[in-house]
Amino acid sequence: MKQRKKTGKRSGKIRKISEENLNIYQQIFNSSNNFQSFIATDYTYQAVNTMYVKSLDRPREEIIGHSVEEIFGKEHFKKFKPHLDECLAGKPVQFEEYADIPALGRRCFNVHLNPSIDKNGKINGIVVNAIDITERKATEKTPPASEENFKQLIENINQVFWLHDVTNNRVTYVSPAYEKIWGRPVKDIETNQTAWIESIHPEDRQRIEEEFRQQINKIPFDDIYRIIRPNGEVRWIHDRGFPIIDKEGKVKLLAGIAEDITERKQANESLEQSVSLLRATLDSTADGILVVDLKGHIVSFNHRFMELWRIPASVIDTRDDNRALAFVLDQLRDPDQFLNKVRGLYNQPSVESFDQIEFKDGRIFERYSRPQLNGPLITGRVWSFRDVTSRKLAEERQRNLASAIEQTDDAVLITDPDGIIEYVNPAYERSTGYTRAEALGNKPSLVKSGLHDKAFFQNLWQTIQRGEAFRGVFTNRRKNGELFYEEKTITPLKDELGNITHYVSTAKDITGRKRAEEERLHLQSQLQQAQKMEAIGQLTGGIAHDFNNILTSILGFSDLAITHFATDQKSKPYQYLREIQIAGERARDLVAKMLTFSRGAKIEVKSLQIAPMVKEVVQTLRSILPASIELTCRIGENVPAVMMDEVQLHQILMNLCINARDALEGQGNIEISLHHRRKLRFVCDSCHRDLKGDFVELVVKDDGQGIPEEVLPRIFEPFFTTKEIGKGTGMGLSMVHGIVHEHGGHIRVTSVQEQGSTFMLLLPVATQETMAPLTVPKSVPRVNATGGRILIVDDEPALTRFFTELLEKHGYTVKSFNDPVEALVYFQANPDAVDLVLTDQTMPQMTGTEMVQEIFKLRRDLPVILATGYSDLIDEAGAKQLNISAFLSKPIEANQLLALIGELLGTKM
Repeated sequence: MKQRKKTGKRSGKIRKISEENLNIYQQIFNSSNNFQSFIATDYTYQAVNTMYVKSLDRPREEIIGHSVEEIFGKEHFKKFKPHLDECLAGKPVQFEEYADIPALGRRCFNVHLNPSIDKNGKINGIVVNAIDITERKATEKTPPASEENFKQLIENINQVFWLHDVTNNRVTYVSPAYEKIWGRPVKDIETNQTAWIESIHPEDRQRIEEEFRQQINKIPFDDIYRIIRPNGEVRWIHDRGFPIIDKEGKVKLLAGIAEDITERKQANESLEQSVSLLRATLDSTADGILVVDLKGHIVSFNHRFMELWRIPASVIDTRDDNRALAFVLDQLRDPDQFLNKVRGLYNQPSVESFDQIEFKDGRIFERYSRPQLNGPLITGRVWSFRDVTSRKLAEERQRNLASAIEQTDDAVLITDPDGIIEYVNPAYERSTGYTRAEALGNKPSLVKSGLHDKAFFQNLWQTIQRGEAFRGVFTNRRKNGELFYEEKTITPLKDELGNITHYVSTAKDITGRKRAEEERLHLQSQLQQAQKMEAIGQLTGGIAHDFNNILTSILGFSDLAITHFATDQKSKPYQYLREIQIAGERARDLVAKMLTFSRGAKIEVKSLQIAPMVKEVVQTLRSILPASIELTCRIGENVPAVMMDEVQLHQILMNLCINARDALEGQGNIEISLHHRRKLRFVCDSCHRDLKGDFVELVVKDDGQGIPEEVLPRIFEPFFTTKEIGKGTGMGLSMVHGIVHEHGGHIRVTSVQEQGSTFMLLLPVATQETMAPLTVPKSVPRVNATGGRILIVDDEPALTRFFTELLEKHGYTVKSFNDPVEALVYFQANPDAVDLVLTDQTMPQMTGTEMVQEIFKLRRDLPVILATGYSDLIDEAGAKQLNISAFLSKPIEANQLLALIGELLGTKM
C-alpha cells in the first residue's frame, strides 16, 4: 500500500507540471487579438482562442469537436473547403474572406492557414489565424472627398503609401509612415532611388525585385518580405502593389501600400509554437492521455494512448468515446467493473480517481482520472493510463528472490554501513549455531575465530568501503566453539547517488574441502594470481588514460597541421607531419592492446563457426611463412560454434603463429589443430583457476627453442618480453590473455627448451542462450550545426588548446577550463551562455560526472559529451543512466567529435 501511495504522489507531481505547462500555452493562445483556431484533418475544431469564442457568441464546448460546416453553414464551408484541402496538402494558404459573425456582423478577414506537423513529419491539422481588416477595406473602398482629404488620409495611416513613375523609373511619393516603419527619412528615397531595394533583406531582395518588375506587365504585386532598419533590426513587411493604366492601356504608375506585420507574424508563430509544444508534450509523455467532453466526444488523445490500448485509427477517428470503450472491453479481465467505474465517474464530473486495471494478457495499467477545467467550469474529463507491468513483475521477482534467499543453502547476512547485522537467513543459523534473534544487532565478528591477522580485516574493509566486492576464505568459529571454513563474498549495496547503504555477505561452507592443506595452498595461489593480474590490469588502465590524453593532442594537432599543408603534400613539413601522425596511430593501436589486457576494450561477441576462420588463417600464413617452415593443420569433426569476436579471435591466432615463427628462427614446424574436448579437467596457466567442462580446443604448436622454465610464470604480463629491443612490445601474450578471458575462455601452456612450445586456447562452446542476437548500435549521422557555444573542461592544457582551435575553426564559440571547479563556477554564473559541454572524466578535485550533475541542477536538458582516456568507473551505459548525451573514448578523432557535436546541436538548436 505504501508503494502505491508513493507512486500515486509521484504521478500526481508529474501531472501537475504538465498541467502548469498546458496553462501557460493556453494563456499565450488566448491572449491574441486575432481570431485563432486549430482544425483537425476531419475539419473539426480542436482548439479556439478567447477572441474566436467571443466573436461567435457561443460557449467553447459548442465549438470544440464540431465541424466548420456545423458552425458556419453548408454554403460557407463549401467555399472555404478548397483552401483547407490545399493547406492539408502541405502548402501555407492566405486569402481574404467575408463572413457573417454573430457578435460582430458582416466582417472581412485576412486568413492565414498553415499546416501543423507532428513529430513523425505527418500533417495532423491546420493552424488558422484570421485578422479582421474590415475597417481597412472600408477605407480602401471609400473615395476621398478631395485631393487634400486624400493626402491627409494617406499621411496619417500606419501603412506606407507609395507611387512609382514607370516612365521616369522614379519613386514620386512615399507617405510619412515610411520613416516610422523603415526607420529612415523619406528624403532618402528622393535622393537615392535604390534605397528601398537596398533596405530589403538580402535573402528576399532578388525575389521582390522580380515581382516588382512584373507590375509593368499589369501583374499585381502582393508579397511578404523582410527589411533591415539602420539599427540592424529586422521587420516583416506585407507589401501590395498594382499598376495604374492610362487610357491607352499602358502602365503609367505603380501604386502600393506597405504594412508592418512583424508583431502579427510573431503572434502567429507564437501560437503555432504553443500548439506544437502542447502536442509535443502530450506525445512525449510515457502515459497514455485521453480527453473526453461532457457529451462523450473524444476531444484529444496522444499516440501513447493508442499504443497502450491498441486502438486502430478507424475507431479513434470517430471521436466516439462509447465506440472506443466497446472496442477495449474484450482486453480486460473484468470488463464490467471497468465499465461501471467509467460510467460512475461520468455521472460525477468533479470526482478524481486512481486505480489499477488488469488485462487478460497479463498487462497492468495504473488509471488516473480528473475533471477537465476551463476556469471554474468543468468541460470534460482527462484520463491518464500508465503501463506498470514491468514494475509489478519486478515486485513479484523481488518477493521470489526473498523467498529464494530464505531457502538457499548459502548463509546470507546483511549489515548496515557500520557493520551491524540487520538480517540473517536460516542457512546462517544452521551454519553458525546462532539464532536470528541472537545475531540481529550484533556484528559479523560474532563468529570471529581469531586466526586471521589484522591486515586481513583491514583489506576487507578497505575493499568494500571503496565500493568493491570482497571475496575470500574465512576461518570462523561456531557457537559451540567448533571451527568451520567459509568461502564468502561481501558486496556493498549503493543508492542512486553512489552512497553505500548496506553490505551483503553470502557464504558457502567449505569445511570439508578446507581440511585438505593442499587445496588450501592451491586456493591461496589462485587468489594471489588473480590479485596480481588485477593489479597489472589497473596499471595498464592508468597508463592508457594518460597516454590517450597525450595521443589526442598529438593526433589532433598533427591533423590540424596536415590540413594547413594539404595543398602542398610534397613539402617537407607535410611529410614530417604525416610521419608524426602515423607514429601516433601506431601508439594508439598499442594502447588498444593494453586495454584489451585490462578488459577495457569493446568486443562484438557472436556465434562463430571457428573452423573456416582457422583455415583462412592457415592459408594466409602459407603465403607469408618462408618455405623452410612447414605448416600443418588438423581440424576435428563436428567442432561446435563458440561465442567470440571474430576479429579478436583472428588476431590472437595470428599472434600465436607469429610467435611460433619467431621461435623457429627460420626453420622448423608449426602445427595448428582444432578439436571439441568434452569433460575436461585442468588448471588455467593464465588465471590459475581449477576448471572443468566442454570446450573447443585451438592449439598452436611449434618445435622451436621453447620457453625457459623461470620465464613461464611471467609470459602473460604486459610489457614482459625476452625478445631483443625493437623486436617486440611485450603486449602479444598479455593481449591473448585479455581477449581469451574476456570471452570466458582459458589457456594451457607447455614448453620444453630446445623442443618447442604448445599453446592451447580452451574456448567455451556456444549454447542456444549465448547465441541470442546482439543489438548493433547505429552509426551517428553527421549533422551540420555551427554557431553553438561550447564549454570545454579538461585538466590537460594541450587538449583544451586542440579542442578550442578545432571547434573555433568550424564556427563554434568556445570557453575552455583546465580546472573543473572554475568551469562549474563560470557555468553557474552563466547557465544560458552554453549550448553544449565537452568534459574529461578523470580530473583533480572533481570528476567529469560530478561536475555534470551540478550543471544538470541548472540545465537538465543541456547536451553533454563525456570523454575519457580510460576509466573503470564509468562507461557508455553508465553515462546514459546519468543523462549524459554521449560517451567518447580517447584518443578522439576530429571528424568523430565534429559529427557528434553537429548531431547534438543540430537536434537541440
